[in-house]
Amino acid sequence: MLPQIASFGMAGVVADLPGVGESPLRYGPDAWTLFPAILDALEGRARVSETYLLALSFSGHAAITAALRDPRVRGVVGNGPPIHDFFTDAAWQARVPKITRDTLAHLTGVPPEAVFAHVRDWALGDADLAALTVPLAAVTARRDEIIPPGDVERLKRHVRDLRLVEHDDVHGAPSHLAETRVWSLLAVQRMRPDADPEVIAALTAALEAARAGAGR
Repeated sequence: MLPQIASFGMAGVVADLPGVGESPLRYGPDAWTLFPAILDALEGRARVSETYLLALSFSGHAAITAALRDPRVRGVVGNGPPIHDFFTDAAWQARVPKITRDTLAHLTGVPPEAVFAHVRDWALGDADLAALTVPLAAVTARRDEIIPPGDVERLKRHVRDLRLVEHDDVHGAPSHLAETRVWSLLAVQRMRPDADPEVIAALTAALEAARAGAGR
């Protein structure tokens, strides 16, 4: 997305979730502090007072948490973020794929059998979601094998400014990447108070084309 972001007159920065790739950080309940740290480092080089976070999966949970704590974050676009039930529902956790549990064990530095006890307190509560004052756009998947449907329902009940798109797909909607990319860019532009109407119109047309190409 970086070329498109630059064409909108915006700065774009890509970072790994703590513990992923070359990141030396440990994934934990304070993972959200990565975002303010990046904004602090970019102060004076970009207009960090108007920041929009595009975050996939577990980084979406961190992005929402950052938006609750840092007023520079003006909107969040997530794809399959865990919210509450993923962290607390033992029956659902028993169904989570082993590779997901083992990955979380690697990122958090705890044994696989201890992962869900370790993350139990990371859940975003109803009051947290109700306190979110910026727009949240989220991609959801009907057959998501990682994020429980209760997390999406919780967003619907408590987030005041919520935009959702649902795909008949698994976690991350990998079969809908082209549509998700355009939808996410459009979601950011619709959040911006000074967005160019021509950019919104062009992205809207591109989204319709992507959906038509996917047979929807």
